[in-house]
Amino acid sequence: MPTTTTTTITPEIELDGIPSGSSNTGKTEVGISEPLQDGQQTELDYSTSSGTPRLKGIAIITILTGVSFLNTMGSGILTIALPRLSQDLSLPPNLLLWPASVYALTAGCTLLIFGTVADVVGAKKIWLTGSCLYTMFTLACGLAQTGDQLIAFRTVLGVAIAMCLPSAVSLTTASFERGTWRNIGFACMGMGQPLGYSVGLILGGVFTNTIGWRYGYYISAIINAFLVVGGFLGLPSDKKDGFQLRRLITDIDWVGAICISTSLGLLSYILA
Repeated sequence: MPTTTTTTITPEIELDGIPSGSSNTGKTEVGISEPLQDGQQTELDYSTSSGTPRLKGIAIITILTGVSFLNTMGSGILTIALPRLSQDLSLPPNLLLWPASVYALTAGCTLLIFGTVADVVGAKKIWLTGSCLYTMFTLACGLAQTGDQLIAFRTVLGVAIAMCLPSAVSLTTASFERGTWRNIGFACMGMGQPLGYSVGLILGGVFTNTIGWRYGYYISAIINAFLVVGGFLGLPSDKKDGFQLRRLITDIDWVGAICISTSLGLLSYILA
């Protein structure tokens, strides 16, 4: 009559930090911590996963989100103030939508270019340069005396914000490791754009009917100036690279970038 034999193998598992017993029985005893008593609290680590202090992390997110917020706030102000603005600056009807359109056009055409430049030169340098330009030409929009001046200033604003947006993504990635803080940073930057546009619509109506639409740009420029100072002091520094100029020439398809930017610009101009 056949006989069936069953063999049971019990693996031994060694856990770091747990001393082994005197007898080798193949069993591992794991201590279980006692539950917390009433009123007892655990110590929480408020630093980010990359070692950035909590307050500095909040400051970095606030600075980068602030520029994203002001970006669309100016567009919201312009949308509401456009009828009064066209009267004050004698803007012809065929150019009525160009102050808004040219901003998005130049930003979209140069976004990929400055994203690549930021990877080569350094995200902080590009962000600070774009923020400084944005501050100056936001103030210039408030001081514009003709429609052509406003369109020209808004064109440069589009280039400036194209320098800020991709470099802000790089700065967030460099400041926080993958996890909660990085997610919060990206979420805040995404939230800043629709929130800024909504606030801009409200402020545009208030300023247009009270002190004038120009003050919306003055206030935006002042706030952005503080963000530039905060970014200079608080954003993480770029890594030094001795071959930046050579990479700037070889790593970017300048001919293709210029061709696609020019094509999009001419197409939009013809359709307008």
